[in-house]
Amino acid sequence: MAERRIFHASVVESDAFLDMPIGAQLLYFHIGMHADDDGFVNGPKQIARKLRVGQQNLAMLIERKFLLQFDDVVVVRHWLVANSLKSDRLRLPRYTEIADQLYVLENRVYTMEPPEGVPSLLGTRREMLEARRAHLESRRNPKRTQDNLTQGNLTKDNLTKDNATEDNLTQDN
Repeated sequence: MAERRIFHASVVESDAFLDMPIGAQLLYFHIGMHADDDGFVNGPKQIARKLRVGQQNLAMLIERKFLLQFDDVVVVRHWLVANSLKSDRLRLPRYTEIADQLYVLENRVYTMEPPEGVPSLLGTRREMLEARRAHLESRRNPKRTQDNLTQGNLTKDNLTKDNATEDNLTQDN
């Protein structure tokens, strides 16, 4: 668990949030402080018991969609609105089976309803990690990258980018 967490004002200052009992609001903040880097929290009932706020507050947070529930794990639905990681700190989520059921909407809110053409959180994270690995590999071993280029592995996009760069260079001269 990290030391710092951010709660976005658009969530915690909304009427929907402020209309809840203070116990539910308190529980939301404490669950957020216990969340991992992806907003996942194992054992939210235990947190509610420690705070002595009652299980009905947890049920209210789930019912009002501030939290998404998966057995003993809850996910802070608006986690990515305010919290993100640098690409060098990314890794696969701890709960891969849950991450495979979550999707990130354009507004950076988790949903369990798959938007058309959007991979799951797990799929997105795997793509990002693979791209990062490929980038690091190309920096570590430029000859290998050069060999790939000479073997005809150029894509149309790469050719377009290279031509655009050459055009910019010739225009500056």
